Amino acid sequence: GETPWVLHLSYVKPHWPYVAPAPFHAMFRGADVGPILHGPQDGSVDEHPVVRAYREHDECQAFASEAVARHVRPAYMGLIAQVDHHLGRVLDALAAAGRFSDTLIVFTSDHGEFSGDRGLGEKELFYDEIVRVPFIVCDPDPRADATRGHADARFVEGIDVVPTILDALGIAGAPHRIEGRSLLPLTRGEAPADWRD
Repeated sequence: GETPWVLHLSYVKPHWPYVAPAPFHAMFRGADVGPILHGPQDGSVDEHPVVRAYREHDECQAFASEAVARHVRPAYMGLIAQVDHHLGRVLDALAAAGRFSDTLIVFTSDHGEFSGDRGLGEKELFYDEIVRVPFIVCDPDPRADATRGHADARFVEGIDVVPTILDALGIAGAPHRIEGRSLLPLTRGEAPADWRD
């Protein structure tokens, strides 16, 4: 109805075990899964000791093999396609209910995945592959029309989700308890001078 609401929808996948149900399991098998990225220090004698120690973990030992990465990545991509499919169902329901014009949508992830990049597996270190995750905000307010569909390079974090939702609902935040900042000024073309670097 017309009562404000919030839905926190959290999909466990993509996640290990890397097993996707049909038809997603076969969508990317045999497809190009992209390059396996390496940096200048990856595996070198100059590599940080913490990274060297992490390479000894089972998941890193497995993903150090390019063949493993190229075998697992299609399943992982299938799991992402499964999430896309189910998000499409949610968006279709919002559209059918006529709620796109007044529903704030925030899509993000808690972390990325190495999947063989740098010869690593899982997510334990602060490389771009892990911390640069999708963060999409669809602000229905007409003030956001000027930025709609644009990418913004400013630094945002997962801790910005709650302040953004509170701001959209017109609820005063509690900065002594809640970290982060509302992203609505960014979606509405306002550039806070003190935005984080």
